[in-house]
Amino acid sequence: MSGTLASTLHRIGHDSGDFNQFRRDGALAIESGRLGPHLPLAYPPTARPLFMLMALPPPKLAAAVWWLIQIGLYWQSAVWLARRAFDDRRSRLIGPMLVLAVGFVGIVSDLSVGQLTALIVFGCAAAFESAERGRPIRAGVALAVTLLVKPLPIVLLPYFVWRRKGRVPLCAAAAWLILGPGLLSILFGWQSQLDGWRHFRADTAGPRAPWNYFTDWQDRDGQMNTYRESGLASSLVRLLRPVPYDRAGGRVQIATLPAGVLLAIWLAITGAVTCVIAHRAIRATRSITTTAHIFAALVGVMMLANPKLISYWHAAAIIPGATLLGTVWRGRTHDGVTAPRLCWIAVAALAAWLASMILFALPAARAAGSDAMGWLVLALGAALASAPKPEPPRTAPPRDPGIATPPPPR
Repeated sequence: MSGTLASTLHRIGHDSGDFNQFRRDGALAIESGRLGPHLPLAYPPTARPLFMLMALPPPKLAAAVWWLIQIGLYWQSAVWLARRAFDDRRSRLIGPMLVLAVGFVGIVSDLSVGQLTALIVFGCAAAFESAERGRPIRAGVALAVTLLVKPLPIVLLPYFVWRRKGRVPLCAAAAWLILGPGLLSILFGWQSQLDGWRHFRADTAGPRAPWNYFTDWQDRDGQMNTYRESGLASSLVRLLRPVPYDRAGGRVQIATLPAGVLLAIWLAITGAVTCVIAHRAIRATRSITTTAHIFAALVGVMMLANPKLISYWHAAAIIPGATLLGTVWRGRTHDGVTAPRLCWIAVAALAAWLASMILFALPAARAAGSDAMGWLVLALGAALASAPKPEPPRTAPPRDPGIATPPPPR
């Protein structure tokens, strides 16, 4: 992992990379004292205090400290996930290592550029762990921290409602208001905060909205390697619109459809996966092992809904990956129900994810949607590998006392 730190420090020295952009954005906020002007980053104004903290230390010191924080966040997330998945003292070390291996490609990418995926993954894992331990305030704060940086984790809120842990979304909303708009009002004032939200809506949220995303590619022709955005939405654009996937003009287009049809296909796929998860949630037992599968499947939906799915987002695969690894590890039984079929579903989903990460090395495969297919299979695999409710034992119908019992045959 030391190579990832060297990569981050090299980018800082050459005034490039995501972490350097975060610092520049934070420095601009500190110098101007306003939220309106900022770099074109896909982050809401509530992420600005974090960027301001990153801008305070010297560049290389800040990058090194953030790298160490990322390592700690990933390891703690893996420990929580492995503890739930394996439930075996012998797996205290090997369990977290196996979990981290599932998201290895994304973790390396995240550490190499100083992105924020570690914070998102940690917040999601902490929210799940705290909620299941009966600590709704801590779970709500953890979920709120992720929402301050990215709105995507809002997809996870139905899980806590389904688990009858309604205090978690309420605490998350309260924490978001305090740590987000409340803190921004103290730092910048209410009017400046409104300017920041208007700027975010006009320059970031609007163009990236699903109804605009499928028409926002006409200016990218020959200007960028679009395969780096390997989400379901961007893969559909490259497959069904005349959009090259690299600067050389390579294409994977198989048809030409209107942008509205692409939006309908995207909604149909994500909606179908969500319906499968809802169906399994209704039929599943309420044990912690099974509910972890439903939460993990919703993380997969979160990635399918992510229009700008870049390689560092694959680090979030440790959440569904942990539940599937746990199903394979237990193998013989699942929540007291003999379930070799569930084990094979988990094996197939993990194999498909491994194949998508192997295809990650091929730009044409990523452009055609290999990464998106990997997330699709992870989401479905996590949902389908959840244990159904055991059927009640069948009992023989009561015998009419008026009917004599025939004597046993001799």
